[in-house]
Amino acid sequence: MRATIAAIGFLVSVSGPVGAAQFDGTYVGDRIAADNHPACPSGEKGVTWRVTGNRVFKKWTGLYEKLPPIDVPIAPDGSFKSVTDFHEIAGGGMFVRTITFSGRIVGDTFDAELIDQYCKYTYHLTRVQ
Repeated sequence: MRATIAAIGFLVSVSGPVGAAQFDGTYVGDRIAADNHPACPSGEKGVTWRVTGNRVFKKWTGLYEKLPPIDVPIAPDGSFKSVTDFHEIAGGGMFVRTITFSGRIVGDTFDAELIDQYCKYTYHLTRVQ
């Protein structure tokens, strides 16, 4: 009985890391702006996102540094979605900004949308490593 339990534990621990690396890598490509408020930044080439442990994680810098980081688990089919409420102070008041981030990774292609009340972006990225 103990040998069976030990063997099951080994199989579980071996299968975890193998599956965890399925989508891992660095993805580079374009951010395309659409239907944006004039205050929203335009599109950008050479955007980089990293996937580690089957999680999309992005800590914002520069103009976006006040936004909360994105940390989204990826489903076995490559899809992901996150909805985050961000409390922002601007123009003498505070308001809630709801940020929706969703997409899918298929093979080496990472396609996603990032949408809030003012800005909408699509990402088309390719795994480079």
